[in-house]
Amino acid sequence: MVNAPVGDDVFYDDPTINLLQDEVAKLYGKEAALLVPSGTMANLIGFMLHCRQKGDAAIIGDMSHINNWERGNIAAAGSIMPITLRNEADGTLDLEEVDFFCRDADPHKVVNKMLCLETTHNQCGGKVLKMDYILKAKKMARKHKMKMHLDGARSLNAAAFLGITPEEMCKPFDTVSVCLSKGLGAPLGSMIVGSEKHIKQSLIFRKLLGGNLRQAGIICKAGLENLGDWREKFLADHARCA
Repeated sequence: MVNAPVGDDVFYDDPTINLLQDEVAKLYGKEAALLVPSGTMANLIGFMLHCRQKGDAAIIGDMSHINNWERGNIAAAGSIMPITLRNEADGTLDLEEVDFFCRDADPHKVVNKMLCLETTHNQCGGKVLKMDYILKAKKMARKHKMKMHLDGARSLNAAAFLGITPEEMCKPFDTVSVCLSKGLGAPLGSMIVGSEKHIKQSLIFRKLLGGNLRQAGIICKAGLENLGDWREKFLADHARCA
């Protein structure tokens, strides 16, 4: 970290940050990624990308990290109405309930613009969503013209457990939040991952929320150190916890 080359990320010229953003985008099979100070901000930006009109709604789980540990920021800072459904013990949402709570276009009703899932699911015992469920959720989202966001703070843990790549696991999602300070061991920081269009807009939201960083390559170097052989390191972590 001490020897990491740094620049000024506000002017996009910190080489270590740029490298990490490129590597994370490639790992997750998305076009681009952006460093932000926290997972809370990464999730908020994801919601703001998909719920662009004040009063738009997003479906989340009652046991989700977003619902319980992020200070209600999607409502307070994003003007987004949460539609909170019960999480099952395995971290899933009942897709029939999702279907029921999706609103038709009506000026008297909020419109659900996105569906948010979480894996691994922190408050459901670290459960991992199975791919067949994620694909069914994507089908439901398409039915109601909703975007999909993944709170993927521990998504590398989930991909390692499933034995697949993050790209394969996250293909159904439009945006993903990725934490650097969980399994990747950085002192702070998260990423928002998505299309180039999403990340260009995320730059504006990051500035709006006060999340611009300067010589933050020292933070990213810690994440980069563990990214190369991430699967082996995460499986070793899982074995320690077993």
